[in-house]
Amino acid sequence: MSGGVIEEEIRAAKKMIAAVDIPEMPEALTQFQTEMRSDSPDMERLAEIISTDITLSGMVLQLVNSAKYGLPSKISSIQRAVVVLGLSTMRNVILSAALRNTFAPGSEFQELFWDQANACAKAAEAMAHSIEGVSPDDAFAIGLFHDAGALVCERSHPRYPEVFRHAHSAIDTILGVDRKMFKTTHIVISHQLAKNWNLPDHVCQAILLSHVVGCDEDVDDPAVRALTAIIKASNYVVGTVLYPEIAPKQEGEQAFSGSLEELMVDESLIEEIRYDVQRFLSV
Repeated sequence: MSGGVIEEEIRAAKKMIAAVDIPEMPEALTQFQTEMRSDSPDMERLAEIISTDITLSGMVLQLVNSAKYGLPSKISSIQRAVVVLGLSTMRNVILSAALRNTFAPGSEFQELFWDQANACAKAAEAMAHSIEGVSPDDAFAIGLFHDAGALVCERSHPRYPEVFRHAHSAIDTILGVDRKMFKTTHIVISHQLAKNWNLPDHVCQAILLSHVVGCDEDVDDPAVRALTAIIKASNYVVGTVLYPEIAPKQEGEQAFSGSLEELMVDESLIEEIRYDVQRFLSV
């Protein structure tokens, strides 16, 4: 794809985001990320930052106390959540809560979307633990954000959820459908949302490549290559669990097998992740 077409699609994506009035990243999340990047993050300070945002802290506690986290007892404060979950997990919970709250109130499609996005984020995070040089937090972020543009597309066209169900399998074809409908793609919109939220450049770049069938030989950054392969593999696994009635297309199978070769992982790891995804989605 030429740079001119990309710029055209980015302009269209920005217009769509502006048209549905997506809020900017919450200030509390900005402060939280700044504190997390310090040499010695202060747990009390982190809890205090999130507690100042009543809406965000309420959604964080709702997520933490959901059956998907399986905690033995209910957590009633952000301070306690930070201690019980740890900083890395808490960061991911807060990122998920903030992004979800951005698109509230949720439609029926959104409820399914968030199950899929969180399952994909967790699958990507788990896979990253087996890949040298890849941050599990970065993998979680790309899992959460890489398809978020679909929520903007839904607001622009109510029948878009019917199209999106096939995204895990027809990963290249779906972009052609997007362009016919919106003159951009849900991936370009996701990329723009990630940039608006100050996600790292290599994560944003991997989002942009997440629906390329082959592993892009022109990408020199090994972290980008690995993240791109991780998200394609994770998206495929989650999609086949959620939509077993949709037979994977050749391009989906090709992207999946190419990702496993790029990552040099075998089917045993994928089966473990598939099992975890099935458990997560069944709760």
